[in-house]
Amino acid sequence: MLDQDVSREGFMRRMKERGIQTSIHYLPVYLFEFYRQELGCKPGSLPITEEVGQREITLPLYPSMAESDADYVCRSVTEVLGENKTAGN
Repeated sequence: MLDQDVSREGFMRRMKERGIQTSIHYLPVYLFEFYRQELGCKPGSLPITEEVGQREITLPLYPSMAESDADYVCRSVTEVLGENKTAGN
């Protein structure tokens, strides 16, 4: 999960520039249409869950991933987050 002062879109863009695909997989489940329709769940019902959902990010990870690729992803995360602190974003 990204810190509150880190732009998720900016982070994803900078990772893509490094050839690393990121994605957003875990939206708050209670906001899915089924739960809204069947259980009456509404945005704002769980504000902390929604706030976390706005800051999560999925990094590449799969069984055949080479250790060197995993190292590159980890290094890139550290560098991109460091750029964010240096830029004051």
